[in-house]
Formats: sequence, C-alpha cells, structure tokens
Amino acid sequence: MKANRVVGLVWIALLFVGCGERVYTEEFLFDGTVDRVETDLGPATATIGTSDALGARVNVELRYSGPRPEFGVVQEGATLYLTLLCDDPEACDGSFSVFVPPSVSANLNSSTGGVVVEGVGGVVTVTTEEGPVDLDEIGGSVDLRNASGPSDLRGVTGSVTADSHDGEIVVDGVGGDLELSSELGLLVGTHLASGEGRASTNSGPVYLTWDEAPAMVEIETVSGDIVLTVPAGPYQVVAGSTVGEVTVDGVSEEPGATNVMRVTSEFGNITISGV
Repeated sequence: MKANRVVGLVWIALLFVGCGERVYTEEFLFDGTVDRVETDLGPATATIGTSDALGARVNVELRYSGPRPEFGVVQEGATLYLTLLCDDPEACDGSFSVFVPPSVSANLNSSTGGVVVEGVGGVVTVTTEEGPVDLDEIGGSVDLRNASGPSDLRGVTGSVTADSHDGEIVVDGVGGDLELSSELGLLVGTHLASGEGRASTNSGPVYLTWDEAPAMVEIETVSGDIVLTVPAGPYQVVAGSTVGEVTVDGVSEEPGATNVMRVTSEFGNITISGV
C-alpha cells in the first residue's frame, strides 16, 4: 500500500557534544487525519500528548556516537508509525514527542526506553522490557506489559490489564475492570471504581483500595502481604493464609451477599478493612 505521507519539515539540527556524542533533531508535521500511533523505538522514549489539530506533530531527538541510527516517521492512512533502529543500544538513544488528536489509540513498543502518554481517549497498549511507563488521563482501556520497569497509571476510564515480572505497578483511579499481575513486584491500586478486580503476585505485596464497592475481588499471593480496603457493607468473604494472620474489620461477612471477595496467601498476612 502506498504511504499517504504529508510531511512539512520545519527544522533539522545536528549538534556535536562532548566525548564524540552527536545530537540530531528534526520536526515533522502531518496534515492528514491521525487516529492511531504505532511505535517501535528500542531505547528511545515515546511521549504522546494531545492537540486540537486533526493531524500530528512529531519532534525527534537522537543522541548517538558513530553513524546516525535509522529512524522512521511515516503516516499510512490514519496511522502514524514511528521506528528507531539502533545497532548498538549503548551508543544510541533519544526521544520522540508526538502531539495528536485526543481520540487516538496507541500501540507503543520499546526495549529500554520510557513511555509517557497523557490525555489520550482511545485504547493504549504498551510493551516494554525495562523502561518506565507513565500513563495519565486515558479515556479508553489500557493493556500493559512491562518486564522490569516501574509503571504508573492515573485516571484510566476504561479497563486496565497490567503485568510485570519484577517492576512495581501503581494505579490511581480506574473505572473499568482491573487485572494486575507480577512475579516479584509491588502492586498498588487506589481510588478504584472497578466492578471486578483481580491481582496476583508470586513474591510481592498487594495494596488495593476501592472507592466504590466492587462486585468481585480476587487477590492471590504466594509470598506477600495483602491489604484490601473497600466501602463498608455486606460481602461474601473467603480469606485464608497458610502462614500468616487474617484480619477482617468493618466488613459485614454475609454468605448471601452479592459482592464477593476471595483473598488468599501462602506466606503473607491479609488485612481486609471496610471504611
């Protein structure tokens, strides 16, 4: 398919800094409608913000030694593709700052680079190996896979599915269903309005707080404390720890209640509080 590429080149700059490092900057303007952003940026950071324009603006900054790495900023149809190829990630990084309409969706991939998204109304999918992830005021759902970097999500209207091996996941404000999992990392959720919430870790604590009574909560750890806070009221409560204390306070345990909590740990304390 022929690329529908409308680019206005505003400026290009090549700077030389200490120790043989070079800095290359370039700006692209796209007049055509953009409703999706796809990235594969390796060690570079992707920052997605919003603007009132139908098209997009992309600011690229590359820092490298040796030959300039190959990169792409291309629009095909209504999708904006950003790519960076670094032969030696130790000698190459940079940032791609993107300004797009608020309604866009995004599929963002990196290795060690960070991901920052603010004010996007569509679905956001993020896959990264080590880079930090910061998502703020997302109108759609979020699907996140971050192997070892920290993940911070705030104000997600839709559902959240987030997984990490050994990076912490911190969520503040989720309207849709919630599913968090980690092998070794900390899981934290505050100001939750999720009808259903699930969290699991192999080794790590879980702290979840609901502002609105959830219909279903399931939390499981192998080795890690669990602290669950929900609005006071009747719940079906199934809670147990093989080696650890279980404390339930402020919650009316009723077998026939419509709201259900199942909380288990092998080697951790469990605290359930109704407020």
